[in-house]
This record gives sequence, structure tokens and C-alpha cells, in this order.
Amino acid sequence: NLELICSLLLLHQHSPFLFHRHFNKLESLQSNDRVRKTVQCLMLKYPHFGRLYSRARNISLYSWHELQDTLAKHSMTSSRGVGFNNMGNTCYFNSLIQALWLSVPFQMDVIFNRVDSSILSELRRVFLNLSYSVRESFSPDTLFHVVRPPWFSFGSQQDSAELLRHMFHLISSGSGTSSAQPSNPLSEGLAGGRDLGSLESSKYRQYYSSNKDISTESQPSQIITKHFQGVQEVTIVCDTCGTASSKEEPFLFLSLPCDKGPTKLENLITSCLATEQLTQENQYHCENCATKSDATRKTTLNKMPDTFIFTINRFSYDKELKCRSKLLTKVEVPAVLQFTAERGSTFKLASHGESTTTSDTTSHRTYQLYSTVVHSGSSTESGHYYTYGVPSTYSTPSVLSQCFCFNDSRVSLVTQDLVNSPTTSSDTPYLLFYQRVPCEPPLLDLEVGQLSEILSANVKWLQQNVSLPDAGYSKSQQPPDDNDDGDSKKEFYARGCHGNEFAAGSSRFIF
Repeated sequence: NLELICSLLLLHQHSPFLFHRHFNKLESLQSNDRVRKTVQCLMLKYPHFGRLYSRARNISLYSWHELQDTLAKHSMTSSRGVGFNNMGNTCYFNSLIQALWLSVPFQMDVIFNRVDSSILSELRRVFLNLSYSVRESFSPDTLFHVVRPPWFSFGSQQDSAELLRHMFHLISSGSGTSSAQPSNPLSEGLAGGRDLGSLESSKYRQYYSSNKDISTESQPSQIITKHFQGVQEVTIVCDTCGTASSKEEPFLFLSLPCDKGPTKLENLITSCLATEQLTQENQYHCENCATKSDATRKTTLNKMPDTFIFTINRFSYDKELKCRSKLLTKVEVPAVLQFTAERGSTFKLASHGESTTTSDTTSHRTYQLYSTVVHSGSSTESGHYYTYGVPSTYSTPSVLSQCFCFNDSRVSLVTQDLVNSPTTSSDTPYLLFYQRVPCEPPLLDLEVGQLSEILSANVKWLQQNVSLPDAGYSKSQQPPDDNDDGDSKKEFYARGCHGNEFAAGSSRFIF
């Protein structure tokens, strides 16, 4: 009975082996809608077997939302996914790791990469648990301690963008600890952000400038540059003599300055790449004139990354009040971004009404939003981070209204656009992850041994929890928008995680 077989397979979500044992037979029966949907559901559930699934991938997919609903209805647990326990104001870390896990090409590279690095090894372990564990949540404490910047105080809220930069530096350098850094950390990841206020952090600058033992001879892992690095060219033309000076600069994400009025992400990108006049105190020192002169600066995108990350610069210093403040500017986030080629290999954001195509070509680059890290709160000294998103290979234009919400230990399914229409104005998108489309996962199969520990833990967890009355339901029946820092549902959107109340100013945001 195919109906019974499909139901049993969908109940057996704690291990992929039963599904894989019968995969060839099921693949030959996919003319049956029930079988086809079951196969697609379990391919989504167990994604790291590309070679085995290669033929079935040609079959039209159901929507991600529909597949998730089917998996949830047959699951022995009520959780929509695996969350992270908050280990003491670590939501900035939790939300970022969840977003990186949703970055499927990067996730696959981490899982299949055999580079001997404690960071990649621990990240691999966390990614596999997020993919295959049946627990509702766990504590990624080892990874947290490996990637935590040394100037981040324990128990205090921090900036997820600063953590992202630090993690990328550690991985790119091939470092196994937090002590080794790439040779030029102050320039990477800051492309496009003309307000380099992040570098005013004395601890941040002191740390990197004091690391003289940075090795430039070792071969760093290419995993970060492969997925996230783009190249911009900055050209400055002296208004006095007309001499032009150009320099290519790699970037890992673009920092977009934000104004006070409502705007769109496209406007921030256009403004970031717009021609800028360098006058008065910003005059350019022209070597040809041997003096400071007015000049024109233009930034262009010469190489587009496969995964495009944007940070919206919401944290500024109020000179009148002499304190840091957060800009609550409403920024409309599109599900799709398109760039068009101009003057050969240079790309610009496609303007409204410009003829574009939904496919990726030599003259167009199309990016699909798949994850958004949101900062909730009106203060730079406290707040809460959480993430919306779907795996990047399943992202569609409806991603904003059909996605997961990762809120520390609780994972829920969102069916409305809470990025552009949040419950409160203090919930603002901060980190935006866009994947170049089409995005195809590699045709590789995970080694059985890599899952043995997780699958054994799954059986043990189910034996201890699912058979008990209401087991597996207690947390999930709480409001999914609560967080793990003790706030009530009413207070969550306004406060969330807190900084260290006993150490004033210890919670830092660099943007």
C-alpha cells in the first residue's frame, strides 16, 4: 500500500536511512502524486545526498511551505526546526549562525570541506545538528567560544555584524583559534560603507593592529571568498588637474548608511554607489598637484559575489546628546534584486522599469532574498536578534511571507511579511542575505559515519521524550515570539535581550 509506506517514511524523520534504502523504488513510482510529494519532502529533510537525488531533482518541486507543512503533520515532535538555547545574551550569535546555515552553498562547503580547522570542524558539527537532530534546541557553546572575539564580554549583548566580520576573518585565515587574523582585516567587509565609524572602536583597532604574528605565507581556506567575496573599484578624479586614481578592493558585505526618512533597500544601494564630491574637510590629496583638492569619487561593482550580504547601518553617534542611538528608519526590503552590466564587466543596480530578466545571464545578475537578521529594540545598549529565512536553494519571491522564524530555541513558521510590516517599529532588518540564482547544490553524498552520533542521539531523545505525556510540546506551545531571556511576550518586541546591566556601556554595536 503506497499510502501506508509514504506515511511510515514521513513518520521516520529521525534518520534518512529507511528513506534511502527504498529511494530507487520510490523514484520509479513518482508518477503517483503521493509518492512524489513524499520523496520531495524527505529530500528537503535530508539535503546532503545530492548524488543519490540527482535524477529526482529534475521533477518539479512543490512549494517549500507545502513541503514543510507535510513534514510537520507527520513529525513525532511539534518543533518546526532546531533552535539554539540562549547562553546569556547570545541571540546575536544564534541569529547569525542560523542565517549562515540557511546559506546552502556555504553550508554544503562547510560540511564537505575536510580542512583541518577547529572553527570549520565545529561549524560542521553545528550545521549537521541543525539539519538532522530531532531536538527542539541545543547549546552551540563550543562554537560560540571558538568564534567569540576576545573583546566581546561574556553575558552582554553584542553586534551580529561585527561577529560576522570576525568569523569570516578567522575562517579565511585558516585559524583554529581566535588569535590569528588575516593580513588586512580593517579593509575587508567594509566596502561601500563611507561611514567607517566601526573603526573608532579602540579595542577593535588595538586588537588587530597588535597581532603581528599574522601569517601571510599560509594558504587560507577559500571557502569565504568563494561564496561571499565581491570586488569593487574606487576611482577618484582630481577636479583641478583631472588625474584619475583607481583601486580595486575586495568586499565580503556592503555596509549601507541609513538616513532618517522611510526608504527602500534599492535606494540605499544606489546611494552607496553614487558619485560623491570630496570637498572642504573631505578634500582629496592629489599626488600630481601635491596638495589637497576637490575631487570626485565613484564606486563601481566589478565582480559580483554569489551570496550578497548587506548590513543596514542603523547605529550612529548623536553629537548633541553625546550618546549612541539607533535609527528606526523603515527600509523596504525586496525579495529580488537585479543588477545589470554596464561598460563591460561593471554592474549597477537595475533601475525601476528597466528591462531585466528573471534568469542569470552575462548582462544580468539576479539575487533572491533568503534570510534576514532582525534587531528588535530602540537602544544600542540592549535589544534582541532573531532571524527570518528559508534554505537559499528553496527561496522564492514569496520568501518574506513564507519562511522560518528562528528565535533562539524556538522555531516557528511565518505566513506574513514581518520584515516589511513588523509588529513594532523597533523591529528593523539589519543583515540581509541574497543568493545569486539559479542556485544548485553540489552532487555529493554525506558519509554515513558523520551522522552516527546525531542519529543515535535522536533515538535516545525520542525514547525519553515522545512517549511521555505532552512530551515535545511544552516549549512549542509557548508563543513562538518569546525569547530565552525571561521577557514576557508583551515586552519581547520592545526589549528582548539586554546588555550587561552591571557594566555600563559594555554592549556594543559598531554600526
